[in-house]
Amino acid sequence: MNNNNSTPAGIANTVPARITASLTLLIIAGVFLYAGVSKVSDPAAFAHAIELYRVVPRTLAVITALWLPWIEIGCACAIFIRGLRGGALAILTACSVVFTAMIVSALARGLDISCGCFGDGDTGRAALLVSLARAAILAFVCGAMFLRHAAQTAKPA
Repeated sequence: MNNNNSTPAGIANTVPARITASLTLLIIAGVFLYAGVSKVSDPAAFAHAIELYRVVPRTLAVITALWLPWIEIGCACAIFIRGLRGGALAILTACSVVFTAMIVSALARGLDISCGCFGDGDTGRAALLVSLARAAILAFVCGAMFLRHAAQTAKPA
């Protein structure tokens, strides 16, 4: 078995790298599982939080509030199934990018709202800046883990 750790693929397969990747996936899953569960019990409140961003009509906010928490929960669970991991990470990356864009939009328009990411939350610019940092970090980490997974599962040409 060739254990050449001088290549990116070799480094990605060392024991510390695999442990770090597993812990990162566990954290991602935990964050999205918590986010989904915190919103699924009160879709009306989540729909209201979405409406406060003023980017979608009420009907779309309600539809999103009904299905998005379940997508977050489903993807959080799918991360642990190797065959579903890539799709789950792609969806969570896309969600995080959209969350980031919506928070940037709210900040640019001076909205005094809660991000709505984890149910009820603090409002105001400072709270939105914290939410922006969290969403951007999640987008980056989810994207990095998606790329890592894609590189590991790619078939040689």
